[in-house]
Amino acid sequence: MQASKPSNRPKVLRVGQPAEPCIGFDGQPLRRIMFGATWDDVDFDIDMCAVLVDDYGQIPSQQCFVYRRNRWAPERSAFVTWKMPGEEAGIDRAQVLVDLDRLDESVVAVKIALTAVMRGQPLGNAGTVRTRVMDLATAHTPFVFSPPAAVYAHERCMELWKIERAHGGWVVEALGEVYPGGPSAFARDHGYRPG
Repeated sequence: MQASKPSNRPKVLRVGQPAEPCIGFDGQPLRRIMFGATWDDVDFDIDMCAVLVDDYGQIPSQQCFVYRRNRWAPERSAFVTWKMPGEEAGIDRAQVLVDLDRLDESVVAVKIALTAVMRGQPLGNAGTVRTRVMDLATAHTPFVFSPPAAVYAHERCMELWKIERAHGGWVVEALGEVYPGGPSAFARDHGYRPG
């Protein structure tokens, strides 16, 4: 009997689902990954950001909040890139890239969020949001997630993904949770203090 061939289809993650081991289609741990996001209205401006947090849920340094005005984390362990409103894009309009091997040992998790840039404009105005996790070593996409539109229809900030250390490796979880207080609260609650 022939062994079954592993599937190269992305696993669709949902809100409330347990975290998944962060492994690729080849069964190997993901080391360099990209969180990508796109949305229907290409003229709507969304910032994708990340916080690299310690055991207390706080960023160890101000550079561990990665967003448009601080594109690189220490040791180039993470960075953010995006397309401007109206600009043509490929699959993603915004991306956060994370090199797990370069993360400081004090960083136990990385949270990825989307925030509406225009004040008073909810994420729901962007239309359907689609996100993915891509293995940068193989260009395969092992995980995809589309948060329910009703969750972010009237909100300015939403946590999308969390990747955290577990059992000597990493696990990834789709969050799809709105963040009360918007983008500034998301940054502040994780220890960011604009200087």
